[in-house]
Amino acid sequence: MGQEIPRKEQVIRYLKGAQRRDGSFSSIEVARYVIEGLQELGADFTVERGFRDWLLSSSRHDFWLKSESEIALELFEAATSVIRMTGMLEDVDVDRLRRDLAAFESEEGGYGIKRATLSGTYYAVRSLWNLGFDVTGECHDFLSKCEIMGVGFSERPMTYPPVIYDMYHGIWLARATGYSIASVEGVRNFILGFMNGNGGFRYFPEMGISNLENTYYAVESLKFLEMKDGLPRADELPVTTR
Repeated sequence: MGQEIPRKEQVIRYLKGAQRRDGSFSSIEVARYVIEGLQELGADFTVERGFRDWLLSSSRHDFWLKSESEIALELFEAATSVIRMTGMLEDVDVDRLRRDLAAFESEEGGYGIKRATLSGTYYAVRSLWNLGFDVTGECHDFLSKCEIMGVGFSERPMTYPPVIYDMYHGIWLARATGYSIASVEGVRNFILGFMNGNGGFRYFPEMGISNLENTYYAVESLKFLEMKDGLPRADELPVTTR
C-alpha cells in the first residue's frame, strides 16, 4: 500500500527462519507464504539442493492429486505456486500435471473432487496458470452458472448467499480467463456490504465478525475488479533467486 514496513530486515529473518536446515518446510503452504512474503519485501530466496529435492518430492502429482480429500486441489495449487515463484517449471513435467488435473474436470465444465465447485475450479485453473498455460476461456460455462447477476459468484450454481471467498475465487477466475462480469459496479457494492463498522470484512454478507483473512479476500477482490487488462501470464511475473 505504498508504506515502508518497519524493521523490514527483522521480518525477513523471521520468514527465512521458517525453513529447516535441510532446506525443507513444515508444509507446502508454509513454503508458499514464506517465499511470497520474501518477494513482496524484495528479499532473495536461494533455491538450494535440499529445498529442490523436498519440493519436487512434495509436489509430485501422485502425492496431491490421488487424494479424495477436498483439500487436494488446494494443496496442489500451493505446490504449483511455489514451483512458479522459484523458477522451477523446467524441473517438472507440466504436461503430465495438466493431464492429471483433467481427471478432476466435471461434465458441468468446472473442477472438483466429487463435483464441480467454484473453489475447486479456482485451484485447478490457478494451478494451470502457475504452470505457464494460457487459461483464456477456461471454464466460462461453469463460471456463468455460478454468477449471480449484479452480486457476484457462489460456490455452486443456484446457491445463495455467496461468502467472501466465493467472491474472490470468481473474480480471480474472471480476470485470469477473460470472463466478462455482468455488473462490476454491482459486485463492488455487494463486496463493500461485507464491511463492518471497524473497517474489517466479515465472511457472510448479512452478519459476522471481522477478521484478517476475510478482509484480505475482500481487498484482493476489489483490487482485481479494478483491473482493466486482466491478469498477466504467470511467466511474466518475477521469480526468486535460483
